[in-house]
Amino acid sequence: MFFTRPWHRAPMGPHSRRTISVLFALMLVVPGAVSGLPVGAANGHLDTAESFMWTDGHQSADVGRAASVDAELRTIGRLNLTGGDEREQTVEGRIDVGGAIAVDRQLAQSRFELYRLEERVDAAESAADRAAVLSETQRRLDGQIDDLERRERQGREAVNDRQLPAQAYLTELAVLGTRADGLTSVVGELFRYSESTETAAVTDRTIVDLKARLLGLRGPVRDRLVAVIEGESERRQTYLRTSETGVVLATMGGDSIAREYVREAYEPAARSVGSGDRFFRDGQYRLGEAQERARLLYPTAFDEQLAFSVGSQTGTPFLYTAGIYSISVDHTQGTTRSGDLITYIDGGTGDVFREEQYLSVRGIPTETAGSAVTDGLRLEVAETYTGGPLKIQLTANETGNPIAGDISISGTAMGRTGADGQLWVVRPTAPYEVRASARGDTVSVSVG
Repeated sequence: MFFTRPWHRAPMGPHSRRTISVLFALMLVVPGAVSGLPVGAANGHLDTAESFMWTDGHQSADVGRAASVDAELRTIGRLNLTGGDEREQTVEGRIDVGGAIAVDRQLAQSRFELYRLEERVDAAESAADRAAVLSETQRRLDGQIDDLERRERQGREAVNDRQLPAQAYLTELAVLGTRADGLTSVVGELFRYSESTETAAVTDRTIVDLKARLLGLRGPVRDRLVAVIEGESERRQTYLRTSETGVVLATMGGDSIAREYVREAYEPAARSVGSGDRFFRDGQYRLGEAQERARLLYPTAFDEQLAFSVGSQTGTPFLYTAGIYSISVDHTQGTTRSGDLITYIDGGTGDVFREEQYLSVRGIPTETAGSAVTDGLRLEVAETYTGGPLKIQLTANETGNPIAGDISISGTAMGRTGADGQLWVVRPTAPYEVRASARGDTVSVSVG
């Protein structure tokens, strides 16, 4: 047994090696072509034709807002919240001893759950006993996921009502994400054992439902929060946006050479369980139609796409058998990883309810927000959308050479510009003031 995080996550040091192994599928992507498509399905066939156009009249207002695209800046469309009464803020992650203990407890509990499953299956004396162990494990997992969903919902309500500090909420999300990662591993093992059992104790559809419920409880920003809480990563700013129905998290990562922006969003209200699946007709899962739906929602990502895959993101059993269609797109604004944009569309509503994005600061378009000069310094600020990347450039006024200086935003220290005179942070809600200090001089830019 070995421990690793899912393939599309950024490596997070020693912590990443402690998460329990899951069964997952690596998708081969070919530039300009559909790839990574499953070759069969338990309950139907696949139609991967690309000629479908969205002509049934479905175009909800929520989808239009949820995947809005800034046409002027050519930014990648992004899932936003639609629940009203939204609250947004930028919070600095930091070492948290209590949070680290809670994370380690969740890791231990997940390991125990996995080992218990393995030991009880190995000890089963008959196929019936083995099936009973698997059924009991499935029921226990269902209850544990119920508990995680309840805690996530209560935490979101509390931070929205200002009854819970944002820092404490981020810690709770990190703890819940760790537990969800571990349970995902257990679900993977449950599927493996179920596949090799003569009695169909746990159906593929049940496994898929468990996987789907865990989707919104885990994510790449939460992984980075865990690393910060446990002291395995430097302190970082995290953008937090919540509403009655969902949550958005974003942060900066990487290093000065390969700085990246990471964002995850979860809008469970955009999913309608049991409402049918518009991409499944006449016994076929029409992945080509799901792809075209994604193309309409994320036109820039597909215009600049290098490769993409449909339907295979979380491996077998595939999520589309439960009406969830994953689309992964690599594009020119992205990073070197596979899957710069990973989005999940609900087959019932046709809307995006879960999304992950990885952007390279070298590729994302920005717009000048303001500049200011003194005798010795020049400060330039270039921004994207709220919660998106914000570029701060500090140079010598006369020569234009980059300068290392201390940066603060609205009184909060953000760090220092690097050898290139740049510092990338998550853009706060306007108005805000960027202040730079270097060589005994200070310059500031106000953004309204």
